[in-house]
Amino acid sequence: MDIEVTGLEIAVNVLQSITTQAPGEVAKALNKAATKGKTKATAQITRNYYLDRATVGDTMKVKRAGASNLEATINVRSSPMALSKFKINTNYVPVGQRQSGGVSAQVRKGGGGLIESAFLVRYKSGHLSVVERYGSGRNDIRDLYGPSVTGMLSKDDNRLMVIDEMESTAAAALESVLDSVIGGM
Repeated sequence: MDIEVTGLEIAVNVLQSITTQAPGEVAKALNKAATKGKTKATAQITRNYYLDRATVGDTMKVKRAGASNLEATINVRSSPMALSKFKINTNYVPVGQRQSGGVSAQVRKGGGGLIESAFLVRYKSGHLSVVERYGSGRNDIRDLYGPSVTGMLSKDDNRLMVIDEMESTAAAALESVLDSVIGGM
């Protein structure tokens, strides 16, 4: 008695094709999702905070997936950002000079205000800094800082939007891969 199974050869070919192509294609999908996640994170932060995209983007690195390592990650490394990187009232401050009278600063869009004890200093290197005095000595000043990019991204609404973007991108890319592999047989 012979049993004939139709489509068995096609199924075997599809399975072999999936196993040989899958790791590379899955890695591509993960890399695409991680890159889109970085773009979304940068957009979310610049939408809510007074920072430019380049400053935010420089703090994030995408570790790409490979066929042997199916894991793509976004590493965010940031310390608190100098207040001068955000929106401040800048008038021309000559090198080696300072501007007093308080500094109006805005970190988050829709917030901010006057910091009466702060003043602007332009160092000889050309760096403009928002500082305040903490002692009675001439050099007893300290820079003022805003939040880090890590802190901005850890807000629930920002983090969830980035995760959703990454999940939907990865799902769409994987679905496209499966359609092309299965449909190509």
